[in-house]
Amino acid sequence: MPETPTYWELLNNCDQDTYQDLQKKLSSSECRNCRNKRLDNFNEMLDEIKTYTNKSDGDDWKRCLVCGVCFLSDGIAINTHQLSILIGKCKSSINGSLHRLKYVPFPCSNAASQELVGLIPKLKVNYSELRQWTLRKKGMMTPQPTVRETKPLPTPIFITPQPKPKVEPLVPQNPDEIKTEDIFYDDPIMLPMNSWNDEFEISTPTTSYENSVFLDDFI
Repeated sequence: MPETPTYWELLNNCDQDTYQDLQKKLSSSECRNCRNKRLDNFNEMLDEIKTYTNKSDGDDWKRCLVCGVCFLSDGIAINTHQLSILIGKCKSSINGSLHRLKYVPFPCSNAASQELVGLIPKLKVNYSELRQWTLRKKGMMTPQPTVRETKPLPTPIFITPQPKPKVEPLVPQNPDEIKTEDIFYDDPIMLPMNSWNDEFEISTPTTSYENSVFLDDFI
């Protein structure tokens, strides 16, 4: 047995019967579990509630008070506790559905409060009941900034400097003038003294002369 909403006794018998039929329809599993059409279903729920509440017969405010929904000129007023009894959804689910439909809360201004109290006079003398209602209006969609297509800048090419070639002397040298250590020692004229001693053996004289022989020649 669903929970009985507050102020149920204000409804006449016809409105009570219609409320119960609407409650069965909106809280049915077929209506709630359409995962791919949740937004459309919730929007359709609000439309059906509006059809039930707004009949311009003098009892609109009673039906709005029991259903927890009151349609304003610039938004909507919601009593989540009353609405959750009607559609069988928790408060967080109701707030999430309203957010996805772009209904955003806004401060209770004097104009909006006066309009709500004018539509439901019972709230004027019951401040605690008025605090259970939240005002929402359609939020403006923030336009996405236009992103200009930019072409990527070319990658700079850095040229590695090549080493400078060896500079040849302006006056070519005569190959014969270029002497190295090996050429020096290959020259037969510049042979070291040791090599001479090896080739030419200097012998010591074997004949001895007496001093007297030489002296006699001069006497």
